Amino acid sequence: MIQVLVVDDDKLVRKGLIAAMPWKECGMEVAGEAANGMKALEFLESHRVDLLLTDLAMPVMTGIELIREVRRRNIPVHIAVLTLHQDFEYIQEALRLGAIDYIAKVQLETERFEEVLGRIAGRIREVQAGQPAVEPGAGEGDVQGAECGAAFLTLLPDADAAWLPGLLAGAGEAPAAPQLQELERGLWLWQPAAGAGAEAALSRLEEQWQRQRPAPGWALLELSGLRRSSPGEVQRALREYKDHCLFRDMRLDGRLPGPFCPAEWAACGWKAAGEPGTPAAGASAVLPAEPWLSPEWIHSTARCTEMKQRLAAARMAPAALYALLYTLAGSWGRFFREVAGLEIRPPAGMVYRYEAMQWIDATSAEVRQAMGRSTHSEEVVEAVMKSVHLIHEELGGEMTAQEAARRVHMSRSHFSECFKAIVGCTFNEYLRKVRMAKAEEFLIHTDKPVQWIAEKTGYLDEKYFRRTFREVTGLLPSEYRQLRKQGGPVSPDGGDK
Repeated sequence: MIQVLVVDDDKLVRKGLIAAMPWKECGMEVAGEAANGMKALEFLESHRVDLLLTDLAMPVMTGIELIREVRRRNIPVHIAVLTLHQDFEYIQEALRLGAIDYIAKVQLETERFEEVLGRIAGRIREVQAGQPAVEPGAGEGDVQGAECGAAFLTLLPDADAAWLPGLLAGAGEAPAAPQLQELERGLWLWQPAAGAGAEAALSRLEEQWQRQRPAPGWALLELSGLRRSSPGEVQRALREYKDHCLFRDMRLDGRLPGPFCPAEWAACGWKAAGEPGTPAAGASAVLPAEPWLSPEWIHSTARCTEMKQRLAAARMAPAALYALLYTLAGSWGRFFREVAGLEIRPPAGMVYRYEAMQWIDATSAEVRQAMGRSTHSEEVVEAVMKSVHLIHEELGGEMTAQEAARRVHMSRSHFSECFKAIVGCTFNEYLRKVRMAKAEEFLIHTDKPVQWIAEKTGYLDEKYFRRTFREVTGLLPSEYRQLRKQGGPVSPDGGDK
């Protein structure tokens, strides 16, 4: 068994790694843990360790300092580093010092434990068996194929590349090694034989890809300048691109912007791989949810296109993007459940960014269908939707139909007519419906007094609020709260406290 020492100053991270990683399945066993570099050195001096898995940013002694000290003392241990996005310069230094791999913490957030750990275990076994590892250490010029080639990449957790030899055979190319290599799970490299026909071979492969598209979720990346890098450098560059850019760059047709040159990538790193006019790739953008929460843009083709362009331009991490969609689904769901009886759910899963665009398109189409074909113009529908959003946003205020009409730049009479036609009830009926729904939510999920709830839902007169609530629900607020919270019978004259 490969003995592992886990080093991280964050106790929760250490415990999480130890508990979540499939150590036994990969032939590993955690021999110990340490909170900093000094503690790690003490452990290494008295215990057998095959793999040192260390964070880079730590107090007392950084990960880089720990690696340097391990090498100075000639401690025979393989080293892999944990890193955040902003640590890229330190990754390069760690690899120069002999680290065999690095793990971006985003990989762990997406639960790719088996893939990450299996990759490291494979490299250790290669070294232990006396075989040259694919990663750092391969000499320059070791690549024997052509300057050009192709990479096949995927972020699918259950990646199956059984279709790949058939694709190559269909293009008239050899589907076997050394031209085709699995660098790691979800990442294959194809390199035609060197010679005058290499470019033509790559063209045939791309044409076959367009005709066949055998595996949804896989991407084809054209490569150039392969002989300028060692095999380890090629693999490292492709892995970095896959980890940091494939989510964003993937398109429905599986083609990626190229050609991709590993040597140029190594020179600038993924931090410089951002889209024009966006933050550098190293700084994951955060797109504010507020402009999206108002639903009127769904009914405007121009605004819908503009919002999707803003989303596409933002370099959001997968988790941040999904969090945004989840927030929007909740907000839109509450809104359109009341307006059109429509349930809006967040996407069940998302592997690539373009799927977020598909979800937005599908959701807006579903909303328009549920709302029916309005005889009013797009501008009028958008104005009415904005007024509904104002009701939800300013529920505790004294919103009136006249004030809403003024704020959407319509006359009172025309606004009232359009509102009823589009929403299905009058402005005042809808306002009361929303206020009562919010009051029910407060009564169920808080212990706030009835007077506070009345004020938060736009009723300055508590007695009027109680009377209105009873008209709508058949119960006084306190009776409703007791019934929903305890589930037992209530007395009709229980009263409010």
